[in-house]
Amino acid sequence: THSKEMWEAQAEAASVLSHCAAWDVPVANVWAFGPQEENASWVNGYRSNVLVNRARHPQIGEVRASMEAAFHWVASEGVLCEEAMRGVKMCV
Repeated sequence: THSKEMWEAQAEAASVLSHCAAWDVPVANVWAFGPQEENASWVNGYRSNVLVNRARHPQIGEVRASMEAAFHWVASEGVLCEEAMRGVKMCV
């Protein structure tokens, strides 16, 4: 479950992405920003990666927690060089 603060931050980010970057992404489909770091926000670039749900499968919510955990791990550890990724959009 998401806290109200997290939901508001995601809604704000989705709104900015919609208006500034011409994304057509409903707020509910923005699952996560990453990597998770202390005192980080998507605005200052520390959470510049985004996980977006584009799947239409009715049971996709059952794996959401696992997908978010994997996303945060990959975003913070990187794919090859163990360096945090920046500016990546991952779609499910």
